[in-house]
Amino acid sequence: MTCFKSSAALVLLCAVCLLSPVKTSAQTPSLNQLRQSNVALKMQGFMFASGLKKDENNRPNGQGFQMIPCNWDGSGFIATGNGCVITNYHVVSKALRGRAVFDDKSIYEINHISVYDAQEDLAILKISSNRQFPTAQLGNSDLVNPMDPVIAVGNPQGLGINITKGDVSQVIRDNNNRAQIIRHTAPIAPGNSGGALYKGRQVIGVNASIITTRGELTQFNQAIPVNKARALLQAYQNRSIPLESAFPTDPKTLIRNKFKSINAVTRKVPGSTSRDNIGSYSFSFRLDKLKDYMFFVESPDKDLAIVVKSENGKTLGFGDERVKGWDGILLSSKYRQNVVITVFNYDQQPANVGLQVGYLTW
Repeated sequence: MTCFKSSAALVLLCAVCLLSPVKTSAQTPSLNQLRQSNVALKMQGFMFASGLKKDENNRPNGQGFQMIPCNWDGSGFIATGNGCVITNYHVVSKALRGRAVFDDKSIYEINHISVYDAQEDLAILKISSNRQFPTAQLGNSDLVNPMDPVIAVGNPQGLGINITKGDVSQVIRDNNNRAQIIRHTAPIAPGNSGGALYKGRQVIGVNASIITTRGELTQFNQAIPVNKARALLQAYQNRSIPLESAFPTDPKTLIRNKFKSINAVTRKVPGSTSRDNIGSYSFSFRLDKLKDYMFFVESPDKDLAIVVKSENGKTLGFGDERVKGWDGILLSSKYRQNVVITVFNYDQQPANVGLQVGYLTW
């Protein structure tokens, strides 16, 4: 143990401690830095009406391949100086154009995407500009542990930058000790999707979802480890695909080039005996999260319809064009769920029906 021979020495030591640089590993970026490297995303694109859009009689129109335009908000952060933006896949899925809006109200067009991974819910967009952008510093998400302090940065509802504080509550890891999911207590809201989760000065996660359990008494804020986004960035940051090419809107193009069949069923469906007793056949199927599905049923010269319902009976899609020989549905699933697919035969005679179920390989 060191002894001090005078009070002056103690005063000098204290002064040195006060003047010495403070380690910055636990500090967060300044507000100005956060404003320069985090953006609100304003996306324009389409969604599948899935035959549920109401007709003039306020009934589902049954046009299962119908698409309708829509707008939505998200968040993202700048990962490279030339304007690569890391965000969630569900923020960019079926987008035809977008805008990156900075907190100083400057706006840049987004017309291209570099890569996306629907399974991991990650995507990298490219800002249409030749300027150099300030970037967020990417950390190592495998080093994150419970009780680490974090801040969540995003643009909920597109209302401007929003910063909340919390702690890491749980890290789900694989057998190699790599982080797979980061759960934390920093509050997030709709529109925060794709926003950065910081530990100190570094981004360690991409905020993706709010999970509630037990009647919404328990809430988990979930982020995707940034190491997964870094791998995509390193492999694809120089690739640039027009959004309109990544997500085409022509149903014929989707069927011809984007549809991948994963299940095919051939079945004889009984005929209808009355208006209230329509011939039908049902079977169960499991949908994966963040996938776009196509259900296509055909039988020569028969009047068919197809309905997809959730396990609790909610109608998710309805195809009934009232044409002979075929019908179909385009349907998006936000999460993993079991559904019941029912094929209806309006004709009095039994029908040999072929049903194909597949997803769209954007």
